[in-house]
Amino acid sequence: MKSLQAMNNSRDRFTLEEVNDTQTRIIHGDNEIIVNMSIDHVSLSWKLWTNLGYFIQDAFPMLSKHEREFLMTGMTREMWDELLSEYTDEYEVIETKKVN
Repeated sequence: MKSLQAMNNSRDRFTLEEVNDTQTRIIHGDNEIIVNMSIDHVSLSWKLWTNLGYFIQDAFPMLSKHEREFLMTGMTREMWDELLSEYTDEYEVIETKKVN
């Protein structure tokens, strides 16, 4: 199984590990996600994003916005949900209606 080291544009370190021919585990600290891409495809897309200046959504169009967020920040969707729930609990949500 292949394993590679990578850095995002914020210089955070990630480990890319081949799970099988079509999946890659991406690890940052204690957090990880598994994406449905080969490690070679992830590596190529990573280079497009970090080395050639592609927007992350253009380099990784097959990933969800939550998976791309993990590549940018190292935070999983669950971590963001937990963080944001601390703030939404403190404020009353006001329902809005669309005006024509």
